[in-house]
Amino acid sequence: MNDLKEMSFADLKAAGDYVSKLKSERIADLKSQGMDTKTDKGLEDMDKLEFDIHTILFARIMKLKKS
Repeated sequence: MNDLKEMSFADLKAAGDYVSKLKSERIADLKSQGMDTKTDKGLEDMDKLEFDIHTILFARIMKLKKS
């Protein structure tokens, strides 16, 4: 997560969009194979990464708003 904190706003936004796209592709792939999306480790990891990205973006925006 420390590497994420050093990224620019634009890079974080692009990373969030990319992870979201990967998640939707992974979900579609799992469903086409008849597999459960709730037990997929890769999908869980992508969820955590997406959450971390959004948390950092929100913290930065709130910090800018206060100054």
